[in-house]
Amino acid sequence: MITNRLIAFFSFVFVFNSFAQQMNFVLDQQLQNAVEKRLYHPNAKMHTSIRPFRYDEVNNFNNVDSIHNALQDSNRLYLLPTSIWAKALIWSENKLFDENLIEIDTAGFKARVNLLLNLRLGRDFQNSNYGTWQNTRGYWIEGSFKNKLFFNSMLYENQARFLPHELRYAGAQNVVFGQGRYKNFREDLTSGALDWSFAMGALSYRPNQFFNFEFGHGKHFLGDGYRSLLLSDHAFPSVYFKTEANFWKMKYVMLIQRNNHFGFAGQGDRLLDAKFNAIHYLSWNVNKKFNISLFENITWKITEKRAFDLNYLNPVVIMRPIEWQQGSADRAMLGLNTSYKITPKVVVYGQFVLDDLNIQALKRNDNYWGNKYGFQTGAKVYDFLKIENLNFQAEYNYVRPYTYSHFDSITSHTQMNEPMAHPLGANFKEFVSFLRYNYKRNYFQIRYSSAIFGLDTNNINHGGNILYSYNTNRVDVRGDGALYGQKTGQGLQTNLQIFDARYSYLVNPKAHFMFEIGMTNRFYSNARLEEKNIYFYIGLRTVIHNFYNDFF
Repeated sequence: MITNRLIAFFSFVFVFNSFAQQMNFVLDQQLQNAVEKRLYHPNAKMHTSIRPFRYDEVNNFNNVDSIHNALQDSNRLYLLPTSIWAKALIWSENKLFDENLIEIDTAGFKARVNLLLNLRLGRDFQNSNYGTWQNTRGYWIEGSFKNKLFFNSMLYENQARFLPHELRYAGAQNVVFGQGRYKNFREDLTSGALDWSFAMGALSYRPNQFFNFEFGHGKHFLGDGYRSLLLSDHAFPSVYFKTEANFWKMKYVMLIQRNNHFGFAGQGDRLLDAKFNAIHYLSWNVNKKFNISLFENITWKITEKRAFDLNYLNPVVIMRPIEWQQGSADRAMLGLNTSYKITPKVVVYGQFVLDDLNIQALKRNDNYWGNKYGFQTGAKVYDFLKIENLNFQAEYNYVRPYTYSHFDSITSHTQMNEPMAHPLGANFKEFVSFLRYNYKRNYFQIRYSSAIFGLDTNNINHGGNILYSYNTNRVDVRGDGALYGQKTGQGLQTNLQIFDARYSYLVNPKAHFMFEIGMTNRFYSNARLEEKNIYFYIGLRTVIHNFYNDFF
């Protein structure tokens, strides 16, 4: 009798049919791709370059809860619920495959809790069967109160043994890619095992259909592509305050971030240098097919005399003239994002970022170092070859040397020693493509990328590492004081090619819990080093965020 009452109690507390009022849709690009087709439809009127998407906006066109419910297969064990143990097994099965771990749905208040896992094994067959593993545990919680106030919280606790080139990157940048500081696991750096943790969370208030206010510690992405040349989710999470306003055919975002700067002083505990980053982003759906978005960014260093600058808090002003009138040394950057829907299933997109420009030098075509800009062009095709849910994407990115850098390395476009836009920083050309297919809970992905980038040599700054001041040992190509002849890819020219094939099974759609198995073929070469990896991996993970390791 007691056992029956316990089962009835837990069923009441933990089970409910729908959880529509979440805060944001996941940033994971594989799951985003599965819903994007409807978001890019001309009748959707979505501002697709502002990510993470708000969950209510995605649900308007995809009805995510109905999709999840359609994937449910209750009582896979084919047990009759006639005994306590049968009921317990059915309950466990539903929790594993179909439901959130804990769900609360009371009058005006909804919440859910899930485990956050990444349990992975890998082996590099090209390099003495080098073995890797990752053990990530954590939780993520999200909920809402009266569909006005939303919250989420996530904690990642990690230990992992990385491939040698991943360990080399962590040692050079003093951070795990996109995940912050680390310490050696069991004080054994030679094993390639690291230990680190980080947390994210946010609180959002939506007073009406026009405004949304959000304060938190997390990641953002501006753009329609796989990469962003404006603001990406590559670097470590930052503290932020975001305001969104929807009106007419426009969506406006004001994002204020507080970012940290590690520099090259190593991993020791200390108060890190800090800076503020103010972003204005205006997205305009000119018509059903064409969107154009304007981006501006000001970054300034926090000092004893200057902390937050109220001048940049004005949401309806162009910040560059204000920065100039103050006589400040802040870093300013402008950008543009566009997309055009050729058909309901074919979208072309692009970006342009402008850090600095000398028009006369540009006309002379003499590769002036101060012409710092980049561009992106790409296309997405949904139901490729008329096969439903087969999606193709191809993208090209180009960024000139010294773009995103500043005379003060602290105010470069970085967060915790990593670029806040493209993870390669600057001084590169890259092509990336995807072929993705999903059927029910099954996901297939093939990825190919090729990049050419220039590395620094002999302490000479060739413009790729944006953590350096652009005045620090800038390469003098023509003997003219390092002014002209600065070409993209200069320095130690490096080629990186990656081919990845992956199969994923969505074990639990509501918990975003996936089984993955795949193979990565990596080729890295320059005049000093050549590396080949044939890497096989298998694991279980919660797919919420992107952690990029495909650029080194």
